[in-house]
Amino acid sequence: MYPDADLLFPSLLAVMVVGGSAIHFLLLRSEGIDLGSVLPFYGAFVLVAFAGAKLFSGWVDGSLALVRFDVGYRYPGAIVAVILSLPILVRLLPSEVTLARWTDLLCPGMGISLATYRVGCFFAGCCGGTVSALPWALAFQRRSETWWSQVDAGLIPAEATVTLPVHPLQLYFLGLSLAVGVSSFWLLPRKRYHGQVLLWFLVVHESGRFLLEFLRFPRSAALQLVSGLAALAAILALVIRVSPPPAESLRT
Repeated sequence: MYPDADLLFPSLLAVMVVGGSAIHFLLLRSEGIDLGSVLPFYGAFVLVAFAGAKLFSGWVDGSLALVRFDVGYRYPGAIVAVILSLPILVRLLPSEVTLARWTDLLCPGMGISLATYRVGCFFAGCCGGTVSALPWALAFQRRSETWWSQVDAGLIPAEATVTLPVHPLQLYFLGLSLAVGVSSFWLLPRKRYHGQVLLWFLVVHESGRFLLEFLRFPRSAALQLVSGLAALAAILALVIRVSPPPAESLRT
C-alpha cells in the first residue's frame, strides 16, 4: 500500500460527499428548489445510503469492513437500503418536489463522486481484476488486496513483491461512473419525464457493473447479483414507461 494510504480513503470519502452534494445543490437551485426544504430528506438519504453500503460491505468482505470508517463501502448496498427505506424517506420531501425529480438531479454528482472514490481503490490496490496479458494490465505491490488475493489463490508465492499483471478494474469502474455522471448532465435538460435520468443512470451504470464484475478477482456473486437486478428493474421501468407525459408536465 502506498505511504499515507490510511489518509487516502477518508480524504476521498470527504471529497466524494462534499463534491457530490455541491453538484446536487447547484442543480436543485437551478430548478428553483429551496435547499432548506430538502435538507432533511437529503440528510436521511445520505445516512441510509452509507449505512446500507457499510452493512453490505460487511456481508461481502467480512466483519472488519464494519468497524473501519475509512474503507468498506459497497455501492449496491446503498441502492438496496434506499429502496427499502423509501416509504419513510419520501415523507421528508416537500410536496412540490417529487422523488423522481429529486433523484434525477442527484445522478450527475453521484456518478462523479463514485469515480472519485475509485481513485482510492486504484492506489490501494483493492477491487482488483483477473490476471491479464493485455498491454494496459497492471501489477500491484506487496500486501495490497490484489496481492493477498493472488497469494491466497496460489497464483504467486508469499515472497512475491508484486502481483501478476491484472485488469485495472478500478479504472474501468472509474471510467464507467464518470461517463454516466457526465451523460446525466447532458440528459437533464433533454429528459421527457421526471425519473428518466435516474433510470438511464441505473441501466447504464448497473449493466456496466454487472459485466465488469466478471473481471473481478475473486469474483463476488453478491455484488454482481445486486447490480444485475438493479439494471433489470430499470430496464423494465423504461419499457413500461412507453407513453411519457408531455413536456409541459415537467414544470409541475
